[in-house]
Amino acid sequence: MSADCDTVPSLTDKLSEARNSPPEDVINLISKLDLFSKLPTTFLDSLDAQDRIICLRATLLCYYVTKGTKIPREMQLRVVLADHHGKDYLVAAGTGSGKTLPIALNILLEDPAKCLKTITISPMKRLQTNHENDFNTEYGVATVKNVYDPKKRLPGKARHLIVTVEQLFKSREGHLPRLYVLVRNQGFQKLINRVNIDECHYIYTAGLPHHGLEAFRPAWGRVDEFKAVLSHAVKFGGFSATVTAPHIRKAVELKLLRPNYVFIHLTSNRSNTMYAKHEVTKSIDELSNYDCFLSDPFDLVAQPRVLIFVDNKDLACRISSYLDSRLPEELREKNIVMHYHSQMSVKYLQFAHKSFTQKNGPCHIMVATASQSVGVDFPNVKIVCTVGLPTTTVDNIQRGGRALRNSDKDALFVIFYEAWVYELDLDCFNEGDLLDPDRPRTKLRPNSQRCERAPFSSVMLVRKKKCIRRHFADYLVDTTPQALLYTTKFCCDSVEDHPEASAFNLQDFLPGRLPGNKPLSDPASVKASEKPKPKYRPLKNRPALDFRLIEWLTLEHSCDPLRAVRPPHLILSQTKRLILTRANPKEIQVPSDITSLLDETSEWSDEWANKIFNVIHQYDTDLSTLTSRQKGKKRKRS
Repeated sequence: MSADCDTVPSLTDKLSEARNSPPEDVINLISKLDLFSKLPTTFLDSLDAQDRIICLRATLLCYYVTKGTKIPREMQLRVVLADHHGKDYLVAAGTGSGKTLPIALNILLEDPAKCLKTITISPMKRLQTNHENDFNTEYGVATVKNVYDPKKRLPGKARHLIVTVEQLFKSREGHLPRLYVLVRNQGFQKLINRVNIDECHYIYTAGLPHHGLEAFRPAWGRVDEFKAVLSHAVKFGGFSATVTAPHIRKAVELKLLRPNYVFIHLTSNRSNTMYAKHEVTKSIDELSNYDCFLSDPFDLVAQPRVLIFVDNKDLACRISSYLDSRLPEELREKNIVMHYHSQMSVKYLQFAHKSFTQKNGPCHIMVATASQSVGVDFPNVKIVCTVGLPTTTVDNIQRGGRALRNSDKDALFVIFYEAWVYELDLDCFNEGDLLDPDRPRTKLRPNSQRCERAPFSSVMLVRKKKCIRRHFADYLVDTTPQALLYTTKFCCDSVEDHPEASAFNLQDFLPGRLPGNKPLSDPASVKASEKPKPKYRPLKNRPALDFRLIEWLTLEHSCDPLRAVRPPHLILSQTKRLILTRANPKEIQVPSDITSLLDETSEWSDEWANKIFNVIHQYDTDLSTLTSRQKGKKRKRS
C-alpha cells in the first residue's frame, strides 16, 4: 500500500488529471504550482467560470508536457476557447508568436480514447519537418507528416497528420493520393475533429490565378472543396502573419471560414528590425553589389549571419559562388556561403538548413529562394536582404520576418532595387483590380521581365518617402498599438516620417562596403533641369527587342548541333536578355560590348556575340526608320 502511495504519477496520469479533475481541483493545482502569476489574469477574469476552467486545464497540460518551460498566452488561450466552442478561427500573428502551441493544446485536451484526428495543411516540406519534430518531441503529440511512410505505418496511431494540400486532391494525371482516399473514407471522416491551415495566405497568393498567370499551386485554391467533403462539425483554423491584407482575408473567408468565425490578431511588426532600401549599382545581376555582406577585412568570428532572398535560382547560385570566391582562399568551399532552392536534393537542403540555423553551424551567408521565407525559424539572422521587388508585399513582410525573432538584439532588413523603378509610369497601374495593392502595370506572361512584374505596392514603397514600417502596417491593416513600435536606433531610412533618419547611413549597419559607398539616390527629388540623361533604353522599346531576341534564340537553338545537351538559357538566359534590352543603345556599338555587358567568356563571345549584336543593331535600325516615318507623317499633317 505504501509503495502505491509513493508512486510518482506518470506524464499520462498528469495529463488525464488535467483533463478530468473537478474544477476546484484544477484551481488548487494551478495555485500549488504558482501558475496564476504567469497567466493573463485580466483576460481570465473576463471569462465565465466554464471558459476559465478550460483555459486552466490547457495551462496544466502545457505545463506538464513542456516540463514547466511554457505557459500559454492570451492569444493561445483564445484559440483554445474558439475550438472548444466549435467555431472556426483565423489567427493573424507572425512566425515565432507561438501559433504551434494552441494546435497542440487542442489535441491534448481531447480524450485519447476517442482517437480523434487533427489535420494540419502546411505549404513547405521544411515546415512540415520542423512541425513534426516539435509536436512529437516538445508536446508529446503523436504526429506524422507522411501518412503512409513505410517506416511509420498504421496512421491510426497518430493523432495529428501534417500534409501538403496536394495530397488531398486527385493529381492532374488522375493519380489518387492515399490521403485523398483516406479522408473520403466515412469511417475516417468521423474521426476528423479539426483542420488547421498553416500560412493560409497561400489560399490567395498560390491558389488563385493573378494578372494573367495561372495559379502557382492551384490545390490551395480548392480547400473549400476539401471542406465540403467533411462534416459540418469539423473546425477549421487559419494561421498566417499576412492574412489581414483585405484582398487576402476576403479570399480566405470565402474558401475556409464559416461566418461566425473568431478573429485573433497580433501585430506582425518586428520592433527589433530596422528597415532600409538601397538602389544597386547597374542591376541586381552585378555581383559586386553583394560584397557589402562580407566583413571587410574578412573575419569569420565577426561575420554576421546574412540571409539573401532572390526570385531566380540561377542568380542565387551565382551570388553564392561569387561571395564564396571573395573569401580568403583557405576558407573557400567550406560551406561559409551556401545557396538553397527547391530543385536541390533533399539531403543537401537538410544539410544547408542545419548548417545555417544551428548556433555553431559553418554557414554564415545563405542565398535562398522563396522556400526559406515562410514560417521557417532562423534564430540568429542579423541581416536579411531581398533582391529586387517581390511580386507581392506579402513576400517582403515574410522575408523581413526571418530576422532575429524573439531577440533583444537589433536586425536589419534591406530591399535592393534597380534604378528602373523610377522610370515606370505610375498611370499604367490604374488598370485591372484597383483593390489589389500588388497589381502590376500590365498583364503578365511566364517570361515577363522584372520591370513588368513589379507590383504597385513595392514601386510606391521605393518611390515614396513613407516609413517602411508604416507601409507594411497599412498593407496589413494593422492598427494594433504595437504596429509601429521600434527598439532600433532608427525605425527605417524615411526622413519624411522620421527626421532623425537624416543621420541614417546604410553603410554603418553592413559588415562590408557598398559599391562606391554612395548615398541612397532618389531621382524623383532631383530638379528637372538637373536630371541626368536616360541611362537605359526607353521602356516602350524593350518588349519588341526582347521578342526579336527570343525569336532569334529559338531559331538558333533549333539549329544548334549541341541542342540535346545545351538548353537555350546557356546561350542567352532570361536575365541576360533583360540586361540587353535595358542597355542604352549607345553602350552597344560593337560585338565586344555585348561580351563585356554580360560578363561572358571569350569562348561564348566567339560563338554568340556577333550574332546577338546583329539582332540588336538591326532592331535599332528598323526602329530609327519607323520613328523617322512617323515624324514625317506628323509634319505632313501639320
